[in-house]
Amino acid sequence: RGRKRQTLTGLLMEFGMGLKTFDGLGELSWERFRETFVREWERTRKEQALGHVDVRRAVAECVRGGSEEDPLRQLRRMSEEEMERWCTEEVARAVLPQLKKQRAELVAQEEKRQMSREEMVGNDKFGVLAGGVRKAAFGELKDFYDGIGGKLGLPPPRLWEGMEGEHLRRNGCDGEFSPGNYDTRTTPAAEWKVATDAEEGRRVSVMPRRVIPTEELMELEVVKRAGLRKEEAVALKLYTGPMFYLYNAVLRGFPAKAVELLKGNTYTTTIYCIVSGIIKLSRVMKLPEDRMVYRGLGGLELPEAFTRTNEFGVRGGVEFAMMSTTQERGVALQYAGTGDNCVPTVFEIALGAVDRGASLKFLS
Repeated sequence: RGRKRQTLTGLLMEFGMGLKTFDGLGELSWERFRETFVREWERTRKEQALGHVDVRRAVAECVRGGSEEDPLRQLRRMSEEEMERWCTEEVARAVLPQLKKQRAELVAQEEKRQMSREEMVGNDKFGVLAGGVRKAAFGELKDFYDGIGGKLGLPPPRLWEGMEGEHLRRNGCDGEFSPGNYDTRTTPAAEWKVATDAEEGRRVSVMPRRVIPTEELMELEVVKRAGLRKEEAVALKLYTGPMFYLYNAVLRGFPAKAVELLKGNTYTTTIYCIVSGIIKLSRVMKLPEDRMVYRGLGGLELPEAFTRTNEFGVRGGVEFAMMSTTQERGVALQYAGTGDNCVPTVFEIALGAVDRGASLKFLS
């Protein structure tokens, strides 16, 4: 019995399900077990996918009064009629913006996947395989050791002037683009103004986008603890907006449409400040309890370097750009995609005291 319990516990943990899913159900037939498991798995997937929707916080903001000993006093004293009216009016109004934000993110993810599928056609960074599936391109260890300097060269000593010139005075600064996960068309020059002009930042702060004024950003505790320079804070703010599309195109050489928009501009100073800022923030970020993050990759087959070891016993590859991850496996599964000609892959990445990134959620 103990061995069976251990097997069941391992299965539930693997699927991210609650360990008490079958508690209190007694002896189960195979049909009942399967029905319960499938129902709980479906609920768990949706719960994971809704991980960014903070319903409890929204409801808590609707509870008035209370004390340290009795924080839910208003809820306890409600009549059935008052409870129904409270839920359909106040709670519904509080939860609706959260769900709208989630819907916008889901639509943006699908548009991004569709745009990526369209832009991959004809790009020589990916080899077309049978059935239209393409192979992902990664770097080698040499690329890792060469670092950004080997790819982009060194930034100028005056960082602010360098970043400003890259967005306002280089070729392509007025070229319009749409990054896919923002319902907008913009330009590098426009995004520089958004990031550096508080009034312009407030103007474009329409959910799900939020631009924090630089002065306010520099006063945040996490920014102070990390010791971010103004240039690093602004570069990270730019990266969490539409400009990520062009910065990643510089590093990956893909998609072709974005590379063409660059007009030779490599955004060297800005990318240096982004990387420097992430490294500084990583030193003050708490590791996840299980030290795991996830990344979904859909529509691309991994190269042979991921399945066969080289002469040094090494497998894998080097990501050329900043790599977004999530602590929620369900979110990564969404990005992995499904459907015809799709090769869904989820990277499970173990973090350590040195090998870790930083959360930029506080920026947007």
